Formats: sequence, C-alpha cells, structure tokens
Amino acid sequence: MAGTHILTADDRIQQLFSAAFDTPRDARSSEYKEGVRAVLTYRVKGERMRCPYQPGTAQADAYYAGVNEGHHIWRAHREAEASRGKYRSLEGNGA
Repeated sequence: MAGTHILTADDRIQQLFSAAFDTPRDARSSEYKEGVRAVLTYRVKGERMRCPYQPGTAQADAYYAGVNEGHHIWRAHREAEASRGKYRSLEGNGA
C-alpha cells in the first residue's frame, strides 16, 4: 500500500515503551523501565528475558515490577489491535 509505514520490531518496542513513559505519570526507576523493555522485546522479538539483578534486592524487585507492567502493556496493545481487526486471534505466541 502506498504511504503505509511498516514498523520494524525495534520501532514497535520503542513505540509501546514511549507511549507508557513519555506521558505524565509517577516516576519509575531505570530498573523498572528495564523490566518493561525486556518484556516488550520478548513479546515482539522473542528474545529471552534475564534479570541482571541479584534476587531479593530492591533492583530485582523493581525490574520484576516493570516486567509485570510490560506484560500489561503488551496485552492492552494486542487487545487494541484485535478490536481494529488486525489480529484474527489473541491465541499463540504473543497473546
């Protein structure tokens, strides 16, 4: 289609991340944001997530809280796309 821009995987990740954090909201730590980005990268590109922080630390807790939000962001994105008819089903690898 003329004039249609296809997003790369990295563009999609950045778009979803920016939509969450480039608006007024409560501040989040870099570890939290890293967890969000890790989930979005996993969901979009299939890259495995690995927490870089020692279990039981505040940094690991923040990272996993970000992971939780990242899953929420992805599910909301998929639901919005499904409601526009972009996906036939929410089942499968990215649901």
